[in-house]
Amino acid sequence: MAFSAGYFPGERTVAILRSIASGEEVLASNARMALARLGDPAGRDAVLSDLSSSDPLVRYETVGGLRYVNDPSLAVRVKPLLLDTENAQAIGPGGWSKYRRVCDQAVDTLVYLLKLTLPFPTGEETIYTGEQLLHVRDFTR
Repeated sequence: MAFSAGYFPGERTVAILRSIASGEEVLASNARMALARLGDPAGRDAVLSDLSSSDPLVRYETVGGLRYVNDPSLAVRVKPLLLDTENAQAIGPGGWSKYRRVCDQAVDTLVYLLKLTLPFPTGEETIYTGEQLLHVRDFTR
């Protein structure tokens, strides 16, 4: 629900989102993302601070959420996460699962924000090689 509000700019929307944006629950996190999408400085700062969280899953989800925020100027904040190789999100069935890292999510977000065309396939379940990560780092300089 809070994500939907990010598509309806206006003072009333911002006021409602601000009233639910504090806290750690999913609704509060989504409200902060919606505020960032609407250009609210406090919402944007709160989202960007999550990129430095000690929890790799929080960093992973936040960098992915920046696609929803849809602000290409945030690419500069995503690029350093190309070096973040901590496991964050299990993908795949049961005992065969692998972990996507924060850097994998950063690639997908940079592709989206900067409309990049890379010489290798990208996707939300891809675990990128070191060479591919280096290519993206060089490509986005």
